[in-house]
Amino acid sequence: PYAVSQMAADVAAVLDDAGVAETNVLGVSLGGYIAQEFTLTYPERVRRLVLASTAPGGPRSHPMPAAGMEAFH
Repeated sequence: PYAVSQMAADVAAVLDDAGVAETNVLGVSLGGYIAQEFTLTYPERVRRLVLASTAPGGPRSHPMPAAGMEAFH
């Protein structure tokens, strides 16, 4: 029930609480969506962004192929 933007704000809150002003960000799968949103919303806090097994999302993105989905079952 949480939006990616809410989860990105949670990342910022955790970093604030830990006293981290700037960091490297790695996002995998759903974490990749969160990492991208975090980077777009807080660009001054990101040194480097690394994405793995994720997509940019949005209306022009492509869904995972059926064979990929079947691998998760």
